[in-house]
Amino acid sequence: MITSYIGGLFLEAYNTREGTDYNAERFFTEVFHPLFFDHEKYMLWPTNSPFVQGVKKDRPFTAAQRKEKLDELHRKIREEAEADASMALGYPAAAITRPTSGQVTDMVLPLEPEDYYLSWIGAALGVGVAGGWAILFDRPEILLAVFDGWKYYRELLNGVSRAEGNKALTWNGCWVRHRFSEDFDPDYPTDNFLPHEKVAGGVSVGFETEEWADVLQEIARHFPQERLMGYIWKLGQKTNETIGFIPFELPEIVRPIDLYVRLFGIESARKAKALFETAWGFERCCQQGSIGIRAMEPKGLREIMEGRKALKYKPDDEQNKITFQTYLTWILAMLNNEELRTVARELAVELHTYVLESKQGKTDRGNQIENLLKARHRTAFNDAILPMIGVLGEHSKLYEVYTLINGNMPSDNVPYFLGLLRVEYAVL
Repeated sequence: MITSYIGGLFLEAYNTREGTDYNAERFFTEVFHPLFFDHEKYMLWPTNSPFVQGVKKDRPFTAAQRKEKLDELHRKIREEAEADASMALGYPAAAITRPTSGQVTDMVLPLEPEDYYLSWIGAALGVGVAGGWAILFDRPEILLAVFDGWKYYRELLNGVSRAEGNKALTWNGCWVRHRFSEDFDPDYPTDNFLPHEKVAGGVSVGFETEEWADVLQEIARHFPQERLMGYIWKLGQKTNETIGFIPFELPEIVRPIDLYVRLFGIESARKAKALFETAWGFERCCQQGSIGIRAMEPKGLREIMEGRKALKYKPDDEQNKITFQTYLTWILAMLNNEELRTVARELAVELHTYVLESKQGKTDRGNQIENLLKARHRTAFNDAILPMIGVLGEHSKLYEVYTLINGNMPSDNVPYFLGLLRVEYAVL
């Protein structure tokens, strides 16, 4: 199972980094269990496992009881004929009608006790993102970074009485975003690390789950030329869901941010990061088969691209200005051709001049431009622009753009160029 594979990938990297020779059972017993389960507050809630059977929220297990539960898990792993979700995290439940983490099979898999212990380690390495999803990355550097954050969650649980337990995956997402951010200082690893707190039931204090784009943007900063594979799943008390393996195209994820920095400066880019994330939910993005630049579409742009929302540019409004810059950057990143910005801007100028030269009281030219800006594909664009070319002639910018769109421009790029034109015209 994938959790055992990820656990094995991590353990090999850990032994190499630390100069140790742990096998999975010894690492689980000496390192993992003391961190996660040998305290009154757990870092993870493994449903149906011995660690949670019989425990009550107001009466946590004593040290002696926790030792008994650990011995019980060891016994189950040694004696049970087949692994199930109670002793191997991420594996299917024993009963076929119970929730599983994915598809089940009647094939006999060559599993050893080591695989069971590795599954615990691997499952705990999931990076939690909004929507309750966890991502298992197959990159050792990321797995080690997740592990390095575990001790700080344990310190929080032991030091703050109201801190909420059982949230290791949520913590992993918060930590990974911090660990790969520009603000991370390896000499002072917890500086500037302030997960957004939330109060649960007026008693405990937890932290908000990170948005997937925030986490991936920081990871992409460190691996800007790579395609990273992730396994996406959700383990719940009543139902488990699996999306499966999804590639993350890190060069595409970082491209609009890099372009924004080049066009508008680093301080604005910091403010704009949040805009490259929320047009689509995580599940919807995964339906595309991979996550790249399309998934980074800024919130609100789709309505503008489809003509369902008017553009209003307010140069004195800083947030409005950043929003426009974000729209423009993402469209240029999709077109992958910065020269088209100049083309769109020059066309916007010509259109503006064209309407200003209207005869007093006439609205026909304004209507023509309105129809042009509403166009969403090549045919509608041609219908709107040809009457204006008839007035301005073949030496106009309109005619140049007409030949460009009907010549070498791929049909998939036409809607993006028209969106670019709308942005440039609104700014003008």
